[in-house]
Amino acid sequence: MLDNIWRTRPEFRRGKETPLELFASQVKWRLKYFEESVDEIRTFFDRIEVNGRFRASSPYWERSEVKYLLAYLEEAGADVSEHRARYTILNRTWEETERHLGKPLRDALMAELQYDLTRRDLDYFFDPCFVDETDNAIFSRTYMEVLLTELRRDHDLREIDIKVVTLDRIMRFKYERGLDTFAPGDIRYIGRPTYLPPDPFWWVHPSLVLAQRGPGPIDTSSLHFARHGPDFGLSGELNDREGVQKYFAQAARLAALREGVEVYYQTDLENLVIYDRLSNTFAAGNEKGEIQSYFRPEATGVSGIYRPYVDERDARGLLIPLKGKAERAGTADTPADLVQQALERYAAVIHETEAHLDALTVKGHYTARAPYCCKYLLGYLLAFHEAQGVDLASARTEYEQLNRQLAALEDRGGSAFREQVFAELQFFVENYWRVVASATTLEPPLTEAENDFNERDALEILMTELGRDHDLAEMKIRVDVLDEQHRSMYRDYAFRDTGIYAVIAADYYPEEFWWRHPKK
Repeated sequence: MLDNIWRTRPEFRRGKETPLELFASQVKWRLKYFEESVDEIRTFFDRIEVNGRFRASSPYWERSEVKYLLAYLEEAGADVSEHRARYTILNRTWEETERHLGKPLRDALMAELQYDLTRRDLDYFFDPCFVDETDNAIFSRTYMEVLLTELRRDHDLREIDIKVVTLDRIMRFKYERGLDTFAPGDIRYIGRPTYLPPDPFWWVHPSLVLAQRGPGPIDTSSLHFARHGPDFGLSGELNDREGVQKYFAQAARLAALREGVEVYYQTDLENLVIYDRLSNTFAAGNEKGEIQSYFRPEATGVSGIYRPYVDERDARGLLIPLKGKAERAGTADTPADLVQQALERYAAVIHETEAHLDALTVKGHYTARAPYCCKYLLGYLLAFHEAQGVDLASARTEYEQLNRQLAALEDRGGSAFREQVFAELQFFVENYWRVVASATTLEPPLTEAENDFNERDALEILMTELGRDHDLAEMKIRVDVLDEQHRSMYRDYAFRDTGIYAVIAADYYPEEFWWRHPKK
């Protein structure tokens, strides 16, 4: 492990030296470390391990430290000519060692980078209870950047770069948010070593991050804006204070409405819900009148019927209608009846989509993805019950007929329709990092998590559908690396106690829908 190595370095020792004097005093012993690391690799190359006593990356790390120190001091006007001469000699020695060790050395270096990437766990990054985790995450990211820079000269890092950039978005979000939760003394090490340039090492410059984020602490409304702002065409960026105000004003307006909307009391969460079905806009508030959630909910198929999120909760008896909707959505008891309800819903969605081809939106009431979600989820439901011996032959025939109707709809909608489907996939992929960054933290957790997994359903279905006519390789890389982070967050026992596992589980979903099989 890293063992908070930065804390033990001479630049952190308190004294009367100026930062320039501190960095100047480091060059000599940093050069010594560089020389020692070269000797170690030459002597113990057969004993190097990705996380062992001897690592292939050690000379590269030490060389990088010296390079940035010298550049910083030279820019500040310090005379480091003697150190520069020694660095040049040591660098030549290392280059000769590289040529001698050849491909096995570079392979070992690549193995370290891949290992470090798989261990990039951001769960506790900037958690007030895990100061050491933050230190290690910052150090690890710096170390990784050194390896990335080095390996680009002889490796194709396209896939790794996609993963790093994707995870950096979560890291940046947690960084911007976490700075408000730490006392100055707790984050004092993050600004070290300041001789590293802010491009690309932005993570060791908290003052720069704060300046770009903007003044003032990050409040609850800002966090909901970051997660759901894009639902309303807003940026979702924490430094967009105007966007936050606009988002909150929209939420307040919906929460105050009682005409032309549906109003419910949620029995499990003990709060009030206002739902505008025409715009697919949802607001929830507590007994104090405080807005808890505001977003455009994703339809769900968790019960076996693809229908609006509010209708699903209503069918489970979790909503008491207060205004607007009086007829309760139902869920059949037998597999045959459930499948029939799903077939009726599929037929209705095809009809609705065709009737509103000119009004399809990414997060509105009518979407291009809705027929595909019905198609795939109903297909999974049929296959699940058929495998258990349920006779659904007539339902299967009707399902195939509806699939042909969807194909006819595609033909009539033409390329514009399929482009809209792809735009909806792009939206979910682009914003999936927001789901992962805020998972288990936004209130109320049941509302947020249910919607998160509904969106993940849609993302998976659209990836499957569009894979036949688009190259989704880059999207898949991004989604896979975020899935690893997302999956790990739901292992938290405190979060399980909220009851979310019982709500999101759906046995009929295939295994690749890992979020619907929480016990596994």
